[in-house]
Amino acid sequence: MIVVKIQNGLGNQLFQYATARALSIFLNTELKVDLQFYEDPKNENAYRLFKFNLPIFIATQIECNSLKSNIQIPKLYKLLSRLGYQSSKYYKTSHLFESKILALYYREKRQLKDYYIEGWFGNEKYFFGIKDLLVNELNANSLLNSKNQITLEEINKSNSVSIHIRRGDYLNNPFFTNLSNTYYNNSIKRLLDEIENPIFYFFSNDINWVKNEFSKTPNSIFIDNNSFPDTHFSNQGDIEDLMLMRSCKHQIIANSTFSWWGAWLNQNPEKIVIAPKKWYDNEKAQKEYESSDFIPKEWIKI
Repeated sequence: MIVVKIQNGLGNQLFQYATARALSIFLNTELKVDLQFYEDPKNENAYRLFKFNLPIFIATQIECNSLKSNIQIPKLYKLLSRLGYQSSKYYKTSHLFESKILALYYREKRQLKDYYIEGWFGNEKYFFGIKDLLVNELNANSLLNSKNQITLEEINKSNSVSIHIRRGDYLNNPFFTNLSNTYYNNSIKRLLDEIENPIFYFFSNDINWVKNEFSKTPNSIFIDNNSFPDTHFSNQGDIEDLMLMRSCKHQIIANSTFSWWGAWLNQNPEKIVIAPKKWYDNEKAQKEYESSDFIPKEWIKI
């Protein structure tokens, strides 16, 4: 049994699910999700994986506790843990974080088959081997209403480009960069030079602002029937936007896991994906981003 801690918004949920799905297939065991994060009233409406038809079950508290390390760890043992000593009284080998999960794939002998995994997993290497499966499983086109179905048909018939602009919670966030119009205009210019008759589909959690700022963009369409004012883990219309974004032939993404997934799920073998060079305002996080494989090597950074 693999139990994965699911937390935060849709983009993060997809990374967590995809990683756990790949591991459960590798170990030939069932997959369960820990949804305790969403028991907090401020988070309760943010869980979105139920919108997809996924082979998962909700883990019980007993199942989670049987695999998780003790959360009440004395400071002395936390210090000893940093020095390489982990008391089995508090730490369980079945509770894995981030890169330790990758090590499982390379061990000749695996002592356990049951794990509780936790992390952000912001890298396709955690699940790249099951991409075709994920592309199929993470399809919710059946949820699209009649207006979105018409938009989907238009997207499929054109040289469509999705442009995701995230504002809302990013406007006063000291950690994430609030991308400038220059990034988007330069990206649009790049695609105008490389693609014949592109049609630009704009998606945003502040679509009225986007309409005003990018009204002069040629061949532009603003998807406003799914957008709502941003709230904590805003989720109204996110599945619908994601399905339309992934159906576009090319993408200009924001510094957002949500639009990362819109681009990654795009099945066009000749797709052009443009991502921002600057993802964070936090210096440490930005350096880690620059040295990481978070952005697939075939995507273009501007």
